[in-house]
Amino acid sequence: MRVAFNGPGVGQNTLLSPPGLPQAQGGILDLGSPDITAEGAIKVEIPAYAQLGWGDRVTVVFRDEYDRSIVRLAYLPNPAQFKDEAYVAEVRVRPLSALASGSYHVAYSVASRTGNISNSEAIPVTVTHSSYAGGGPVTTVGTAFFGTYVCGVIGSWVVPADYSLSTNSDIVVRSLNGFAPPGATATDVRLKIQRIPPDGGTESIAVVQSSDGNEWTVSAVGNTNVDLHKEDLISIELDGVSNARFFVALAL
Repeated sequence: MRVAFNGPGVGQNTLLSPPGLPQAQGGILDLGSPDITAEGAIKVEIPAYAQLGWGDRVTVVFRDEYDRSIVRLAYLPNPAQFKDEAYVAEVRVRPLSALASGSYHVAYSVASRTGNISNSEAIPVTVTHSSYAGGGPVTTVGTAFFGTYVCGVIGSWVVPADYSLSTNSDIVVRSLNGFAPPGATATDVRLKIQRIPPDGGTESIAVVQSSDGNEWTVSAVGNTNVDLHKEDLISIELDGVSNARFFVALAL
């Protein structure tokens, strides 16, 4: 049941009612669930409170077990809308990749235009990332290769959240408008995909290659499922000089 206007107010010593997380199930917030990915955001509901005012600023905080915080701000609309029992104020947290898997306490604070600030009670939640979001990857990154290139890194990305990458389905390569650039003869292409953790070192994930652009072969180096972690660096390296046109995409 929603909190009525006679609840705690801004500037009072009493904690405001805790936020609502309507997308959570049993204390689990799965950022790969269809409900969340369809919205592209986490919904945080703000119950009505006493002394609602124009321009009240709401700050939602996800604080993890290491005392690190993800903060999002919003300004409440016309307070009169709270009189409609069907109305629910929301703060939307995006992008989804901002939150890594783990345990969080979620709370909010309200600051009025006169400078009064009140904090809410916190609720615990566990954030998870299913391997796929609504039938597709959590995040997709890609790079295009067009022309003649010497060997070296042609693309790199920071992993936004913990994710289990499958070399069978999460690496896609497509030729672009004919494999050979104009006036050039196509050559064999060999790509190395690597994971570089924040503390250094390199782990080879897969090798992708094609001789004619019609068929691309992805060969895992080790396990076909590779656990990626937030802040890992993923790089795609061209192994040798190549004439070709293609696009590489990864699900992270």
